[in-house]
Amino acid sequence: MIASVSTSYQLNRRWGVELRANRTMTARSVDLTSVLVGIGYTFDAPGAPGTKDSQPSWRSDRARPNEISASAGQTYVNNFESETATAFQFEYRRNLARKFDWTAGVLREGAPGPLDRTGVLSQLWAIRPFWNDRATIGIGLGPYLAYDSKDDDRTRLSAAISFTGSVMISNNVLMRATWHRIATQYDRDTDVFLLGVGMRW
Repeated sequence: MIASVSTSYQLNRRWGVELRANRTMTARSVDLTSVLVGIGYTFDAPGAPGTKDSQPSWRSDRARPNEISASAGQTYVNNFESETATAFQFEYRRNLARKFDWTAGVLREGAPGPLDRTGVLSQLWAIRPFWNDRATIGIGLGPYLAYDSKDDDRTRLSAAISFTGSVMISNNVLMRATWHRIATQYDRDTDVFLLGVGMRW
């Protein structure tokens, strides 16, 4: 069980700071107290008094709903050794609606210690465009079907929980950063951090 208390202070129309304290109570482990200080950004901030409110930064119909990207990064195994390997991903992304994307991709996690895994994943994303649709952030969830040569050459179905952010650097070229958390049922969870470039059309 976790109980929290927080307070925030707005520095201006868009930026603010927050102070939060959490108390985590467990039945069979150690109770914890954590204190966090953070900074936040409001996307659709209201206008100043006497002015019209700012309009949402998203556009209801994105003119370029398709995207392909290639990324490279690092895989970290979630164990006490935290073995690492170079990771690669190729992804196709399709904008389905104002705040939803769908992706299909191939992910090569490499061979960090207890695994040597390559698979395909498909995810549905909740996204938030801003800066006049030149940047996005999003969270995705979906299945990950992967072959692991160090798991008796098995192919297993796992879950991929992911966060991503992108910034347009030209009219149709973008940079994208992604963090995948691969949740398995055989104690081979990983975190995969990727940075790459893509093209939108």
